[in-house]
Amino acid sequence: MHENRRETGSAGVVDYWIREAFENQKSRTYGAVSNFVMVVIFYSIATIVLESLAGWEEAHERFFRISEIIVVSIFLIEYVGTSTSRSRAGVTSSAGGA
Repeated sequence: MHENRRETGSAGVVDYWIREAFENQKSRTYGAVSNFVMVVIFYSIATIVLESLAGWEEAHERFFRISEIIVVSIFLIEYVGTSTSRSRAGVTSSAGGA
């Protein structure tokens, strides 16, 4: 039986979008989130390379610090979304389990 998560109140709406973004691999939202995270990964690698060049870190310190905060925030949101989706689906991680 298929439930429409959007009809169950605000908690249902959040649950629906978390599942669409991080669990339903056939949804457009999942594809957009995955592509966005991939772009952020490449951006992060590029800023690390540029920051390692002589003189760049000092010349653009503020840019690198702000970029780092934004990138870490995006990765944190992606991690929480993925973890929340898996915990709601009853999937547990084998990394730290007994």
